[in-house]
Amino acid sequence: MELYKFHGTHNITFIETNAVPIDKKPLLGTGAIMVYAFGFQGWTPQTLNIFSQALDPAVVLTTHWFVNNANDANKLIEGVLDAGGSGWVGETRSESREGIDGRLRRYSQGDKSALSAEEAEMLDDIMDWMVGYKWEKARITQADLDSITTTLAWDIERAAFIGRLAYNCGYFSEDEAWDLLDRTLNLAGLHFDNWLEYAISFMKGASIVKCDSHIASMRGLWDHVCNLTEPSWGDVWAWSPLK
Repeated sequence: MELYKFHGTHNITFIETNAVPIDKKPLLGTGAIMVYAFGFQGWTPQTLNIFSQALDPAVVLTTHWFVNNANDANKLIEGVLDAGGSGWVGETRSESREGIDGRLRRYSQGDKSALSAEEAEMLDDIMDWMVGYKWEKARITQADLDSITTTLAWDIERAAFIGRLAYNCGYFSEDEAWDLLDRTLNLAGLHFDNWLEYAISFMKGASIVKCDSHIASMRGLWDHVCNLTEPSWGDVWAWSPLK
């Protein structure tokens, strides 16, 4: 059995062996957050194939979304991209993206009753945590955060991640996986000018939907997001500018 070489937390040999064609690299931008974060830094957002010593993509799909075949995966992805919302396990949504975004906008405009106490606490903490973080050559400002009032990236990211898992389970062909990632990247480009806007939208969605998580865990998720801009992680987002 081949012994893989590790540099820091990621697998150099696996990345080199599973390098994608140059023309496909830009399509790896969506789903990258969750490939990296969900895999506890053992998975590789720079490749379509996923390497993990601990987690099986099929188990993740079954456990978290009750996905056991291609039909399940397609149905789930279409639902997430169409209406999005708060679903996680089994995607039995109690609220659509439209509903969540409406409440987020009202909260941003000063209606503190628009979010639950738990949602507001998590959102405020994470947004405060993000202010001042270095992003490429600048620092994130409060104005950057305030300009984003949609959680769409939360849904785009989940749909792309589910597709990448489905490919690694054999549910999707390689062409089907690339087609989905092309679709999600184009959707991101229609709604966001850059990856920072996408990242803020993703974190707002995660903070509201997963408000019952530990704050430290959500802060850690943001650290994963920031790592995707670092050269040590292959500059995944540098390959695929949104505009």
